[in-house]
Amino acid sequence: MLLLTKKSENFGGILLCLSILFAVLSNSLVHSLGSKYSTVTILFYKSIVGCICLAVAFSGDIQAITHVKRIKPLMIRTFVGIIGVFVWILSVQNIALSSASTLSLTSGFFSALGGYIFLKEQTSWIKNTSIILGFCGAVFIISPHFSQGNLFYFLPLLSALCFGISSTLTRYLARDESEWAISFYLFATMSLCALPFGARLPHSVSDFFILICLGAMYAISQFLFVRAYKYAEASYLAAFKFSKPPLHMIVGLVFFKEMLDVYDLIGFTMIVLSLKTLSFFKKK
Repeated sequence: MLLLTKKSENFGGILLCLSILFAVLSNSLVHSLGSKYSTVTILFYKSIVGCICLAVAFSGDIQAITHVKRIKPLMIRTFVGIIGVFVWILSVQNIALSSASTLSLTSGFFSALGGYIFLKEQTSWIKNTSIILGFCGAVFIISPHFSQGNLFYFLPLLSALCFGISSTLTRYLARDESEWAISFYLFATMSLCALPFGARLPHSVSDFFILICLGAMYAISQFLFVRAYKYAEASYLAAFKFSKPPLHMIVGLVFFKEMLDVYDLIGFTMIVLSLKTLSFFKKK
């Protein structure tokens, strides 16, 4: 098991930031397609392209997927992950990028809570403060939408719960299993589940290119995500996830003309403060 130090935690944070960047790019492409393709079709392309990318990148490490030590938690992580990805795609197709991303921040709360309860990870007042501050910022952004009764805004919460469970299991599995194996089983199983319902030809060459790119970016994001959990605790990485909404807000504003309101700005400020708090006062 890798000895976790401040240096390794910093590296884990960098990997997670890169993972988030690629995830934002992938989500933006999904959002650009809207309802042009079914959720299952996008899920199929995401998973099959991701599976191929991982297979090519790690073709010399086949032994990793044939010598898995923890089959049961790996399978649970895989199926929970599939549900989370499906629900997440559906939400990104139907609500603003910034809103979907902000709601997904609650996965950080579920992840940290799971780390404390099941993995016995250490915590500190600064980690708790940064998570609570960022979560309060998320509440400021989502509150107007709940008052409108839009049921699609509940989807990212379900997705967040799945990702929180997945993050806790990833941290547990990453101690002994290859990150390549963890990611491969997710993509391979997801491809098989989506194949009968989502294997459809794109309407145009440009759409085909978009589907391939969003799948490749998602694969890179997932690999970096799993890798990050080899170097840092779930509770430490949870606060870094608060960088997602600002990035999605920028993309939504620039490319999709999704305007921000005062709640967005207040929430954005609180999220930035949570990240600053974490970076200036890191300690276990």
